[in-house]
Amino acid sequence: MKCVGDMKWKEVTLNDVSKYSKERINVDKLTLENYVSTENMLPEKAGKKIARPETIFFNFLYDLSDTDNFWVDESNFTKQTCFVDYQSGQEKGTVKKWFKDKKFAPYFGKGYSKLFNRWKKENIDIVKKFQEDFKKIIYS
Repeated sequence: MKCVGDMKWKEVTLNDVSKYSKERINVDKLTLENYVSTENMLPEKAGKKIARPETIFFNFLYDLSDTDNFWVDESNFTKQTCFVDYQSGQEKGTVKKWFKDKKFAPYFGKGYSKLFNRWKKENIDIVKKFQEDFKKIIYS
C-alpha cells in the first residue's frame, strides 16, 4: 500500500484494471463521432473531441494512393512533395503548418474546395449524415 496524504492506494498492474480488446471497427463504419485516437482524446479522462479538419485532411491525403488523380505530377505536386517537410503529423503544430502552407493553395483550391471535394468522394456516408443532422437543426 502507498499513502498519498491520508489516503491509501493499492498498487496494481494495468492488466488488473483494464483489458486489451482485439475488437476492431470496420473502416466503412468509421465516423467522426466514433473515431478515437491520441489526437482527439482530452486530458484528465475528459472524453474526446471530434478531430480537427486539418488533421482529417492530413490523414486522408497521407493515406491516399500516390497514383490518385488528386496529385498533379506535371506541376510536381505529388504525395512525396506534399509531405516532404511534414513527415510526422505527430509533433504539435505540424499538421496546422502543413494545412496553412501557401505552396499547396493552388492544389487544395480556393477555400480548400478541391481538397474537400476529393475527401467527400471517399466519405459519402459522413457527408450524408452531416447534411441530415444539419437539416434537422435548421427545420426544428
